[in-house]
Amino acid sequence: MFTDAVKTIEDQFAKNISLNLHHSGDGILNELTINTNFNNLVVFLDINMPKKNGLEVLEVLRKDEKFKKVPVIMLSTSSDARVIDKALELGANLYAIKPTSYDILKNIIVKIIHINWSEFNSSANNFVIRA
Repeated sequence: MFTDAVKTIEDQFAKNISLNLHHSGDGILNELTINTNFNNLVVFLDINMPKKNGLEVLEVLRKDEKFKKVPVIMLSTSSDARVIDKALELGANLYAIKPTSYDILKNIIVKIIHINWSEFNSSANNFVIRA
């Protein structure tokens, strides 16, 4: 499912906005911290990654001053309230529960990329996107 999510994100960003997209399948962010325009950055993190999970990466990002205001969207098949609460506590802006349908995933990604992050206020009421 990770590969499908990455492909969907790449496809939808290519169709909807112009940007440079980089991804790391293991949770290591070396490329992200080099030559990055932090004003136009949105980070998608999968909860399940092999080296560092998404919550661990989120915690590292939020401790780095450069990433304090960067929108971070968590992606997961998990709807476990403890995981969702932890993501909110660690500073994620949004938690998207990945559906099994490609079309629904595509719609969720399109919705996310059209969010005006300068006006978006994360709260328990609008934190989770479900199919």
